[in-house]
Amino acid sequence: MNDNTFNVNSYNQQGGITAGQVNIGKVKRRISPAFAAQTLDFAHKYQGRKIRVISAMGDAESFNFATQIKSLLEFNGYKVDGVDQVMTVPPLTGEHIGETQDGGIEFRIGSQV
Repeated sequence: MNDNTFNVNSYNQQGGITAGQVNIGKVKRRISPAFAAQTLDFAHKYQGRKIRVISAMGDAESFNFATQIKSLLEFNGYKVDGVDQVMTVPPLTGEHIGETQDGGIEFRIGSQV
């Protein structure tokens, strides 16, 4: 007989308890339907212009999320050269979309905040 007893105290919980498993920490970002719609709406305004996707250098989670954005754009017919990794001061955090100096658009994906 296997009698497992778990006593868990949770303060400012960010994960969940399922079948004896405790998840702690931030959940990896994934593209939500709302984020996808906003991204494609923004990209549509720049149809035919250069699209750049960058992520924080050395941050695997940031790179993975940026790659999801690149895939979303490519699946919907946009040309994206790749996901560039950059190092910035101060460090890049969060998600930013903006126009580049050459009239294209840039998706900047930093570390989770």
